[in-house]
Amino acid sequence: MIAQAIGLAGLALLGLPTSAQPSAASRGTVLTSPSPRTANPADDPAEWRDQRRVELRRHWDKLEGKPAPPLAPLSEWTNSEAVDWKDLRGKVVLIDYWATWCGPCRKGIPHLKELQKKFSEDGLVVLGIHSARGWEKMGALAKSSKIDYPLAADKRQVLGQTLGVQFLPSYFAVDRDGVMRVAGAERSQLDAIVEGLLSEPVPGAQSEPESAATGDSIWPRKVEKRLYGADLRGKRAPALEATEWLTSQPDLAGKVVLYDLWATWCAPCRNGIPKLNEYQKIFADDLVVISVSNEDADTVRSFAEKTHMGYSLAIDGGKLKRAIRAQAIPHVIVVSSDGIVRWQGVPHLFPDGLNKATLQRIIDGNRRLQSESDGGR
Repeated sequence: MIAQAIGLAGLALLGLPTSAQPSAASRGTVLTSPSPRTANPADDPAEWRDQRRVELRRHWDKLEGKPAPPLAPLSEWTNSEAVDWKDLRGKVVLIDYWATWCGPCRKGIPHLKELQKKFSEDGLVVLGIHSARGWEKMGALAKSSKIDYPLAADKRQVLGQTLGVQFLPSYFAVDRDGVMRVAGAERSQLDAIVEGLLSEPVPGAQSEPESAATGDSIWPRKVEKRLYGADLRGKRAPALEATEWLTSQPDLAGKVVLYDLWATWCAPCRNGIPKLNEYQKIFADDLVVISVSNEDADTVRSFAEKTHMGYSLAIDGGKLKRAIRAQAIPHVIVVSSDGIVRWQGVPHLFPDGLNKATLQRIIDGNRRLQSESDGGR
């Protein structure tokens, strides 16, 4: 029986309380590979492929080395807006063709979550495509299982028929160029497949000339995406006018500043707190994280007393949110020491989520900015 559907964990936007999980982030930096692989599927290890069904293997072999089939037939996206292969350019995509009613599919979810967590910042996107039957339960299962990668449904079985899905789960791996590298992947080889394809360089990646130190090339590229607010990227950031600091007011001199618009009732905001803690700890010498809420101070203070938030907390009555015209939270802007917004968006959304690699690039650029400024005095 052919089954197809895509499922993703819940997404919370537009300022409404929701239980969505943050999704893995997108990568905007240059990757280098000590031993880049060839992009020819025929040269990939044979053990990557499920060889148990000869006729099906013949169909899958015909798909390899060609552009992956369009994602346009998919709907009911969860944890992501609808994406196409152009949005996933430079990513390695592991497709899990599954169903909520499939026992082996559900059993495999923890491993897929582990892969997404381990390799998301290297450019991996796990994409769950649900079968045509039972997709209505996809969102509920995504929420209960805390699935944090994109899911969608193939209601008309268009993609499933193209992929030749005859059993669930079925796995497919697409490389950074959008080419189907492994159709009908052997499930015991998923780790090896992911690591192998991630070892390949990002298409078009090249070193940036040192002479471009203060130019646009040192900052993360501007990605076309829905911002849920005014596009401030490359423009001067609005000033934070805090009415009250719940922590000591930080010294921002020479630092990169991450402003996080959030609320205590917002599930994606709460889910992002561990990441903000991690960023502040890892980049303590170069980054200041400031979470800004328009709630009353007592509400936020009570929440913070029960939740580890290892960064600065400010109340501003919604001034920054209005200045940015933010329509959804969490909403983040990352500002270099010259006051210019270098990254902006909902931090867990494809195709350009916020991650350590993006922050490192901004910090490296800011150091060069500071170095040139010091040298010019």
